[in-house]
Amino acid sequence: MNNFSEKANFIFSIADLIRDSFNRGKYKDVIWPFTVLRRIDYVLADSRKDVLDAYERFKKLPNPDEILRQKSGYAFYNTSKYYFENLLEDKDHLAKNLKAYINGFSHNMRDVLEKFDFFNTIKKLDEAGLLFLVMERFRSGDVASATLGDRLSEESGLRELQGQIVRMLEGLPGDLYKSRPAFIKVLNKGIKKAGIEFKPTVKKAIISALSQRDETAEICRDGKGKPEADPQLKDTENVPLSEDISSYFEREVLPHVGDAWINESVADELDGEVGK
Repeated sequence: MNNFSEKANFIFSIADLIRDSFNRGKYKDVIWPFTVLRRIDYVLADSRKDVLDAYERFKKLPNPDEILRQKSGYAFYNTSKYYFENLLEDKDHLAKNLKAYINGFSHNMRDVLEKFDFFNTIKKLDEAGLLFLVMERFRSGDVASATLGDRLSEESGLRELQGQIVRMLEGLPGDLYKSRPAFIKVLNKGIKKAGIEFKPTVKKAIISALSQRDETAEICRDGKGKPEADPQLKDTENVPLSEDISSYFEREVLPHVGDAWINESVADELDGEVGK
């Protein structure tokens, strides 16, 4: 994640996933430790085999800590057989195996993770049926890319962004809005009250992450008042060249899908007519 918008979008995708099981003030209890865990897992990947081999060879020594640090190339290491990828291969035992993975870290890194009250968070996620989904999201999210130096330098900025967003969310009413304009009005007030300046792309990511499809809600419209296309319902038709698109639409589509409409913004590059 190399820009503000991507970070905000990822954070809100996690918040949207856990919002029914964690109150807004507790989102950070999930986001922060998993961000740290995913990044640590990534940087230790290249030396994992060397560390495990050294552990099997020297584990009977009174204190093999220094040897294992040298093998990892960092001031911390992990001696567990688990890592982020293979943990997800055993969904039924994920919580148990994840705890074993955390216990496999060197004391200094385990102390960091335990300060997040991580085991309690794991328990809550597991009971809510969210642990696998959250870890899947962190695996697919680009939170582990870039160099170690870049990741560490970004950490303070990421936490600051997370803190700003969480504080803003805590100030919003807990109501369910079925009108996007009404929600945007409340969101704008919350952002202004929190003294935060978000770029339009970030605000769009926030709205998207906190929204869900609801057939009983008001139709979302663009700036011209036209309905916005729902990507989940998008479909195309092959209209014969000799036939008028509107006539075909009224005869072949509307009788079956009464609220369908033509996206007139899609036009042929050659003749400029609607459709491609």
